[in-house]
Amino acid sequence: MANGLIIPKGWELHMNQRVLCIWLPNWPSQRAAATASPSELPQPGPPRVLYANDSRRGRIVAAANAIARKAGVLPGLPLAQLAALCPNATWEQHDSDADLEELLSLTEQLQSFSPVVGIEELDTHAWSGRSLRQPQSIHMEIGGTASWFGGEPALATALHAWLAVRGYVACVGIADTLGAAWGIANYFFRHRIAPAMEFLESQGGVPAAQPWTEILDEGADREAYFAKYPIEALRLEPDCVAKLHRLGIRTIAPLLRLPRSSLPSRFGPSLLRRIDQCLGTSQEPIRIFHASEPLVSEQEWEHPIREMAWIETAIEHASVDLGKKLINSGCGALRIACQLVLEKQSIDLRADAPAEQSRAHVIQISLFQASQDPSHLAWLLNGQLQLHPPRLGPERAIRGIRLE
Repeated sequence: MANGLIIPKGWELHMNQRVLCIWLPNWPSQRAAATASPSELPQPGPPRVLYANDSRRGRIVAAANAIARKAGVLPGLPLAQLAALCPNATWEQHDSDADLEELLSLTEQLQSFSPVVGIEELDTHAWSGRSLRQPQSIHMEIGGTASWFGGEPALATALHAWLAVRGYVACVGIADTLGAAWGIANYFFRHRIAPAMEFLESQGGVPAAQPWTEILDEGADREAYFAKYPIEALRLEPDCVAKLHRLGIRTIAPLLRLPRSSLPSRFGPSLLRRIDQCLGTSQEPIRIFHASEPLVSEQEWEHPIREMAWIETAIEHASVDLGKKLINSGCGALRIACQLVLEKQSIDLRADAPAEQSRAHVIQISLFQASQDPSHLAWLLNGQLQLHPPRLGPERAIRGIRLE
């Protein structure tokens, strides 16, 4: 499924449509627990931690479940300090690729509730309030489908039950715009969901009936509604939030009282855009993900190569070819598999010698945002090549390359 996941140009939303946002709080921990096999899954109760390898600090906490967080285990903590805070904690390496794969899988399956479903698009840096720069929310356009389920509250209830069967807890926000729905889902229940998740983790189950739905009525006064929301609900970068906090601005109401003309020069161009997307004066599309036939770029050479510099150049040429195909199809790659076809160079002159079968050395990259940029794709692929080089020698060389 992964190699064929591509993103089309998008689905433009209109102002009079309704958007539902599903926020999956602490997504890496939820995903790891829900997708673990029964033999790997710890008994209900103990703290569970996911760690990542940092080039400067070594192993650090990437995510932790609610029980571990209550004990003081927060993202960024050196793993060496874990034993002092949670002696009974279990830990495993964080797999961001698996997080993205599962989120995309849920997105495809949720098309049974709406034909227009996509995951949140990210900015260059993680938003303030997020410890990881990776998607955690799913968007749905429900203007024409909520009535099929008996209305928006009934649709939200059905979604909660559907996710609970798969082991997930979610917060749901419904509003006229994507930005408003995102802010509601991610921040209306933020201070109440952690104790609830801690209780659920200690019990080892997810109830189908979850009260985590907030609906902003169609045509409601969004400025008045969002007045007390934290400014982080606008999807702002940490630097922008830090500047606003230094001025004592922590909620949206005082932010809206500032002169609009002064905001871009003081806080950057994205602040006004995020305000308008939340309040409905600027449209924002949902990007829909489809599983389709993969786009492929293949090359085969008359003379095999074994020098790393030549292999990197071959990857760059194949990336240019794949980039053209992505642009022509109006798509961007979320994941690319690179197969380097290996060939044995020794010659066996025996008449009954078995035919040598070609094998492939495979490297893969995953992206949180779709890309058509050949230089970017080649840079990522060659970085993986340096980390995982093929075993080459006098009798083993690269015969061809395939990007998919």
